[in-house]
Amino acid sequence: MKSFLLEQENLGTIFFNSRDWRIQEVNHKASQMLAVSQDQLKKKRIPEVISLPKEILLQIKNNKLEPDETVVEHLFFLPNHTILMGLIVKAAQENYYYFMFFSLEETKKQLFLPQLRFFIKDIHFAGLLMDARGNLMYASQKFSKITGYCTRELIGKNFFKTFFTEKNYKLYYQQFIFFLKNEFIPQTMQFPLRRKNGKTVQTLWNLKFLLNTKNEIIGVSGIGLDIGYLTIESQRAFKNEKLETIIANIASMFAQVPTYKVDASINKTLKMVGEYANVDRSYVFIFRDNQQIMQNTHEWCAEGIEPQIENLQAVPSKIVPWWMKFLLKHEIIHIPRVSELPPEANSEKEILQAQDIQSLIVVPMVDNEELIGFIGFDSVRMPKYWANEDINLLKIVSSIFVSSLKRKSTELSLADSERKYRTLFNTAPDLIFILNPEAKIESLNPAFTAITNQKVEEWIGRPFAELLATEDRKLFENRFQNCLKGKFQKPYELKIKTADGIRVLETICSPVSFSGNKKGVYGIARDISDRKMLEENLRHAERMKSVGLLAGGIAHDFNNILGIIHGNYTIIKEQLNQRVDLQTPLESIRQAVERGKTLVQNLLTFARKKEPQYEILDLHQEIKNVINLLRQTTPKTIKFQLHLSKEPIFILSDQIQIHQMLLNLCLNA
Repeated sequence: MKSFLLEQENLGTIFFNSRDWRIQEVNHKASQMLAVSQDQLKKKRIPEVISLPKEILLQIKNNKLEPDETVVEHLFFLPNHTILMGLIVKAAQENYYYFMFFSLEETKKQLFLPQLRFFIKDIHFAGLLMDARGNLMYASQKFSKITGYCTRELIGKNFFKTFFTEKNYKLYYQQFIFFLKNEFIPQTMQFPLRRKNGKTVQTLWNLKFLLNTKNEIIGVSGIGLDIGYLTIESQRAFKNEKLETIIANIASMFAQVPTYKVDASINKTLKMVGEYANVDRSYVFIFRDNQQIMQNTHEWCAEGIEPQIENLQAVPSKIVPWWMKFLLKHEIIHIPRVSELPPEANSEKEILQAQDIQSLIVVPMVDNEELIGFIGFDSVRMPKYWANEDINLLKIVSSIFVSSLKRKSTELSLADSERKYRTLFNTAPDLIFILNPEAKIESLNPAFTAITNQKVEEWIGRPFAELLATEDRKLFENRFQNCLKGKFQKPYELKIKTADGIRVLETICSPVSFSGNKKGVYGIARDISDRKMLEENLRHAERMKSVGLLAGGIAHDFNNILGIIHGNYTIIKEQLNQRVDLQTPLESIRQAVERGKTLVQNLLTFARKKEPQYEILDLHQEIKNVINLLRQTTPKTIKFQLHLSKEPIFILSDQIQIHQMLLNLCLNA
């Protein structure tokens, strides 16, 4: 009980020692309400925090109570004049007590309390706390008195098994589980509780979830009232066995309805509540487009009443401004007589009278403070004043509908996301894989077969590392372990073995969770082998460009040298023209200079960059020019053999481009 009370965050809870009044334990809610930190409160004594009457201090000091008995249920005042409703309970440990309290400001939110005070001026409420399994963790003295048990007998007992007949136990327990699962609970509920003597007592309850600091539901708190002694008039407002059965049946139906039957269940519910409330029409409207459009999605009509659902599709919200003013504030719209609507509701009056509606009640449907739609009753045949039980019924049904529609929307979104992911998984050109914590393959998409030319089923369950080139396996293992630890991973390259050789994949991975809190790795790998080849070709072209620039520079310098040699040759030739014995060496010099000029010209042609100049060329001669250049620039071990056609071939082309093409063919051979 102690750990439960300290964990919950709805009631302030202080655990203290009655011998020295020292505070031992404090929950977060108490610290928050008292505006004092938990550590500071543990240094204080109870009288320093709360003003306790002397008679209460004396009663605690005498220590004559049994464990789990309540010392007092009383109003307490804080120094800032805040009023607390609190109770002090004897703990199981000797000399220890719990002080549990809540602000009366919070009770103003409980809608049924003002109604009860309207009927009965002096009401004493029962209180209880139970965990998420329905086991009682606390019961007030008033609750013990109502049920005929001693307080210590109740702690630890299951609320449903103890206070309901075997017939009703499963029904109410199923409702309780439904509320926990869907995280909603009605404002008011009526229970017929079985007393210790076997007799039944009718009770009315206001229930509220108990949350911990993580906003997780850990139980339920309840404030209740014995309504068995109320007047007939008050019982009409709060007691209706048929209504109780309807709500239980609706909750049970939606607790187990599959997504595809939610709409049918809503229509069935509208019929049930419409017939119970004796109305002519019950319906649901849902908003869309940021509450700019409202759409009648579900409708039930009594026999002889004309349906309106076909006429109420895609209705602009702006045509009913008076109506929307209430709904946007999450307020109920109660119209006993449409004919008496105020002038500012003329637009609404005209629309309602066009449907022959004389009276109506509308309850907003709200999810996390957001208006998503509304549920309503229409009376067409005659004006009708709507009782509180009709309004409460609509509130409960509204909560159930919101929860079910939200679940339907979530499940449909998940199904749509799954379909989109499956489409992407099956059609993506990139390899998508999932690895388990042992780096074994859990899943592969069809792109695996396209990239590796291997079957997917042959690799499921095998280590991913077996796909990789040996030199990349250590890199993969390091990246895999870092990914499991949640470390950010940049894309990296892996070489994988395929049926056609090695392919290079650019890979990126992220951690993924499996059932049982196990982690794995989700990865996407893109085949960049062709890109790598294109990059290599580009680098080769850049190198060739550099060679061309270098060759152009060398050619210019060499051409200057040849010019000097040729000039000196001409002078010597003229001076030694009579020397017959020197004519052969001089001719050799001239031929060498001419060959050098040809070589220079070819180098300049290779290095030149300009727009193509098209002309008629002798292809045989151009081939010979290129071969002459190559013979002078390649090792002597390389031999060139020409096999040219006997007939000359003339083409229209750019000489430079022809030379480059022939050079590339020979150099790449």
